[in-house]
Amino acid sequence: MSVASSAEGLEPVAAPAPALDAFDPSAVRIHSGRYEAAQSAAGSYLLSLDIDRLLAPMRREAGLPMADHTGAPTEPYPNWESTGLDGHMAGHALSAYVAFAQTTDLPEFARRAASLVRGMRECQEHMQGLMRGFIGGVPGAVEVFQRIGRGEVQSQAFSLNGAWVPLYNVHKTFAGLLDAWSGLSSIDPPTASMARSCVVDLANWWCRLTATIDDALFARILVSEFGGAVRIVR
Repeated sequence: MSVASSAEGLEPVAAPAPALDAFDPSAVRIHSGRYEAAQSAAGSYLLSLDIDRLLAPMRREAGLPMADHTGAPTEPYPNWESTGLDGHMAGHALSAYVAFAQTTDLPEFARRAASLVRGMRECQEHMQGLMRGFIGGVPGAVEVFQRIGRGEVQSQAFSLNGAWVPLYNVHKTFAGLLDAWSGLSSIDPPTASMARSCVVDLANWWCRLTATIDDALFARILVSEFGGAVRIVR
């Protein structure tokens, strides 16, 4: 072990440990054992999900038909996805598809990630006015967030302007897109580039929405939720 001291007579001090470097997830493969079984089970679940059902809440809020590529109507998944947290599953699923695209040799995961990113981008491009750049399935999202833009904030634990943790919901979408941007850069560069555009436009939406909010009003928003909430101070 190397040692260093700053002056004669002082006890030797251990040299600082070298910085740790993260390795790329694509460098890892699991081949056997319980971890492989867990990965296989998770992968099977992800492949069972319907991309159009994941996108349905976002399409609804963007004013697009909730339908698949044939035009057949689709419905969101049940439970939380239909009782207030509508759309948050898509962000989680996108992060998972990217992770599996990096750590397995199955192209289907990257394909599904690309389908989700394209669907999110389509929804984003249909948002107008103060909601331009928004992506999300928050029920009544336009009214919920336009009220914030007008300086109207009704906040209590887990509720913001009558919606169930809408910023948590948006954060899951944001996280999934960030993962797609970074994680697909060497696997599917066009999708990674589209995810980047989604991230930038979503961030710009939030900055515009909160541009006129003062500290007191933002503090009221934080009463409801603070995970993932950022305010740009100029």
